[in-house]
Amino acid sequence: MFEYTAMPLAGRQKTQDGKQSYSIGKINKSPFLHSAHNQVPLVVARGLLLDMSFAKAFSPALREIRILCSQTGPASAGTRQFIQNNYLTIKQHNPDLPVMIREATGTPARVFARFEKGLEKHVELENVPAKEVESQIMKLLQA
Repeated sequence: MFEYTAMPLAGRQKTQDGKQSYSIGKINKSPFLHSAHNQVPLVVARGLLLDMSFAKAFSPALREIRILCSQTGPASAGTRQFIQNNYLTIKQHNPDLPVMIREATGTPARVFARFEKGLEKHVELENVPAKEVESQIMKLLQA
């Protein structure tokens, strides 16, 4: 599936036969949203842009978020859904915050938050639905 976005071009142009033509933009048909570090599928981006619970900057004391989960395991399904629904929003509002996602077969779903002075906290997310993952992570980040 492609997302079509209008990108501004120069307004008026002349065609080969000398007539005026107006360009309102070009179509970007890339199936990926490009950022400096990765490519996020647009299907994911649509869901992320709608979720507003992470649409604010986190505390400056937060230094890193690390999310671990299984790539295919059913116990990590809620965590994977959370990543798909919230990663882009988190990065948009916290561009300098490292948000690392580590997927490995058989890895139990967990999220770690590292704060200033080396303080690190984590929450187990095994068999937790996506909405509950969101609330667990918010509690962790506010602690």
